[in-house]
Amino acid sequence: MNDITALLFGYSNRKTLQQALCSLEKIHHRINMVMVLDPAKQIGNEAKRRSFDVSFIPEHDPGSALNRILSSIKTSYILFLHDDDYISSSFQPSYVNLDPYKSVMTVPQRIGRAVIEKPFLIRTSIGNQNPFPSIRQLPFREALLPAWLSALENHHLTAGQLDGLKKINKNTSKSEREKIHFLTKYETTSMKSKTPSLSIFIANYNMGSYVETALLSCILQNVQPESVFIIDDGSTDDSRSRLSEWKNHPRVTFIAKENGGKAKALNDVLPRVSTEFVMELDADDWLDPDAVSMVKHYLQDLPEPACVLYGNLRRWKQTADGGVLYKGLSKGRPVRAKNDLLSYRFPLGPRIYRTSTLKQIGGFPVVPFEHGRLYEDVSVLMNLFREAPLFFQDFTVYNVREHKESITKKNHSKWNDFYKSWLGTD
Repeated sequence: MNDITALLFGYSNRKTLQQALCSLEKIHHRINMVMVLDPAKQIGNEAKRRSFDVSFIPEHDPGSALNRILSSIKTSYILFLHDDDYISSSFQPSYVNLDPYKSVMTVPQRIGRAVIEKPFLIRTSIGNQNPFPSIRQLPFREALLPAWLSALENHHLTAGQLDGLKKINKNTSKSEREKIHFLTKYETTSMKSKTPSLSIFIANYNMGSYVETALLSCILQNVQPESVFIIDDGSTDDSRSRLSEWKNHPRVTFIAKENGGKAKALNDVLPRVSTEFVMELDADDWLDPDAVSMVKHYLQDLPEPACVLYGNLRRWKQTADGGVLYKGLSKGRPVRAKNDLLSYRFPLGPRIYRTSTLKQIGGFPVVPFEHGRLYEDVSVLMNLFREAPLFFQDFTVYNVREHKESITKKNHSKWNDFYKSWLGTD
């Protein structure tokens, strides 16, 4: 029949790739060809002595490569093997018979105690209709297939055989375990939004390498926010052209302005926020897929006087090869006095503001220090703290990316001067 193209990517070495290719022999009568996305183009004996053709494609962005390949594939189906997957010995050829009324066959994959739902067999047509995210839109490469799957309507999906797919056992690092935990939060069924209402706003300046990750993390939520505002503050990189591609998304409002600093950028969008609460997301950070659901859950129990909800921060370090390494959890703590806020070990977050109180104080203050371009988070929290309490809950849905382009990192030496300037305020 030869109606399947198999796409393999994310293999750690030739041995695991060899095992995956061998496992495809069980369905060789259905395979038209196999494509291996390999950033190093390490062609060895893997392609020899096969019942099907194997081609190696040098590619550093598998999402973009998949979109390009899908547009030229002539077979009706695509089969995915990814990240050291292989077809199990108990796999039967009948397992690759897709329900005629469905477009995606999924398989649950157990890694330790975690279970991750992944697409295994898809109709080529649905791949063309629903493009895969690029690496620049994802927190890490391993999120590609679960993220793509989570964006599909549930009626497209059908569950495959539980024993169809296996993964080669390997030792997992602390970073890999944290990534796996993150991936389990992607869900293929979106839940209805619940009260209270919540918006998210992002101010971007020259974070073109990361801002689409932040934005897509707001969209791929199990519970959708009422709206997402993205403000480009006069970027000189490719941010604006990238963000303009999102302006037609039904929940996204894109605003481009001249550079004036983050405080002014957020103030420009504040009058448009009509939800009860608004969450701030930095352009180089990202949210867990269950962030909106979790935040709304805690907002339901927020005491009436409180004007800010916050929790913990999960920290990642950007690596030279474009990946991220998990650094640890920054646990939040209650802030009961001005000095508690000024002596906070890290930026307080995530910051979810009560919109009415934020508008009441005039939004984000543009203070004389550095013309309001630095530490706007501390400035606004100090002003809000004069009006109402800040409320801590022990939850973690916000991911901080540490990298050399970070504005906070670049200006760390100026904190002491800012701190002194605030000591004299009431």
